[in-house]
Amino acid sequence: MNGGIAGALMLLAMAASPVWAQDGGERPIQQGLYEFVPDQSDEIEGRIDKAVAHMNFLIRGIAKGRLRGANQPIDRIDIRYAGDSVWISLRADEPWVVSLMNGEYIPYRRADGEVVQVKSDVSTGVIDQYFKSDDGEKQMVYRVREDGLLEVESIIFSEKLKEPFRYTWVYKRVPRETEETEEGGGQSAAPSGIRGDGPDPDPRPGRLGRPVHTYSIVARDPDSGELGVAVQSHWFSVGPLVTWAEPGVGAVATQSFVDPSYGPLGLELMKAGKSAEEALAALLLADEHPDVRQVGMIDADGVVAAHTGSSAIRAASHIVGESYAVQANMMLNETVPAAMARAFEATEGDLTERLLAALEAAQAEGGDIRGKQSAALLVVSGEPSPVPWRGRVTNLRIEDHPEPVKELRRLVTLARAYAHMNAGDDALTEGDVERALAEYSAAGAMVPDAASNGEMVFWHAVTLASLDREEESLPLFRRAFAQDENWRELLPRLVEAGQFPDDAALVERITGLDGAR
Repeated sequence: MNGGIAGALMLLAMAASPVWAQDGGERPIQQGLYEFVPDQSDEIEGRIDKAVAHMNFLIRGIAKGRLRGANQPIDRIDIRYAGDSVWISLRADEPWVVSLMNGEYIPYRRADGEVVQVKSDVSTGVIDQYFKSDDGEKQMVYRVREDGLLEVESIIFSEKLKEPFRYTWVYKRVPRETEETEEGGGQSAAPSGIRGDGPDPDPRPGRLGRPVHTYSIVARDPDSGELGVAVQSHWFSVGPLVTWAEPGVGAVATQSFVDPSYGPLGLELMKAGKSAEEALAALLLADEHPDVRQVGMIDADGVVAAHTGSSAIRAASHIVGESYAVQANMMLNETVPAAMARAFEATEGDLTERLLAALEAAQAEGGDIRGKQSAALLVVSGEPSPVPWRGRVTNLRIEDHPEPVKELRRLVTLARAYAHMNAGDDALTEGDVERALAEYSAAGAMVPDAASNGEMVFWHAVTLASLDREEESLPLFRRAFAQDENWRELLPRLVEAGQFPDDAALVERITGLDGAR
């Protein structure tokens, strides 16, 4: 996590919070660097075996691996304070854990990109830190023993465990090369890497992030409430860096010299009640390099915000319209954003269609000066979802392709066809056979049989044959077999699985169609 961005989140969270230890008040543990003392620390492998012993053997190995992976020994711990916050570095290659010392949760983005909630409580004379995610909770209690060693107790809570998993590791304080201790053994002076608002988790000068120069759009559909973001770039696998959206919360596109944390942190701020404008303003205020960033944000109320830094490579600009923002940099022509805006406003259809039209217009206008490589399109529901992926309407990525926007158009059409197939399955579950068959027919009409290797037409045929409509099914089976002979082999296996009538004569008639072996 960028230290400045973490500071912005803290400022927002602390807006109505009392100042704690602002003037050198008591701090429970001396700040500094601590090294692991193995011979006084718990060995956890046996504890892991015991913790998962109650689980089914099929998942026991997976659970052990996850516990082991999430609880690797920490060789060194760095503890620092800044105003009302405590900064703890657990591993040199991971973001600092920044938390308020008043017990309020704020977001923390881990090295793998996942955002969890973290808070610290120091009222007990220790640093009592909590991490909360969808998978469970973890508590880390930092306390100093009588012998002066730092003891860190970790406690993991999960409904998959019969009881909390806990262990304790011990650390000794060591001096830094740059550290000078105040006279009288007081708190150490701030070493290099500390700024006025806290430690710099990545003090390398000039670090600006990855240069993802591109064009993108964020938007909200006023009728459905759907939120979406779409992008194309001459950069491999642009989607994971640029496109961010959460159902009922908002959408973010972060690009130019991209800082991907604008995505999850922007969504967290909007989820906490900040508008897109407020969220973007906070992140830009805390960013050391806002001049190279380009960002578009939209929230669930349709409030739009966009930023193009003064050092973004031309042609670079953005346009904010009603319920959308388009942004582009390093374009061949200055006219790309205007073309995107016109296409989005003029296109009929759902949000997916309108976002795709904007990308097509950008490419037709010249697009990225370097060419084309990858694209992504993400649309989510306007209603919040306790499980975010269930609210995804469209989620497509082209990682590497000579014509990524054209390929995205093909996949959008294929995704719509499969949506009809899924709707047909739902109708069958509800007992509405005619609606199911209509959905299957609609899917087949949208794409050629080769697009699904005959699968769509095969399942349509299976449904008809299972309903004693054999004559209607036979032409469809022929089409499936023409695409791939293995569909013949699958049919008897469906009988074995109870998914097709156990009628040997029927199976033989179908598998014997047109040149069967």
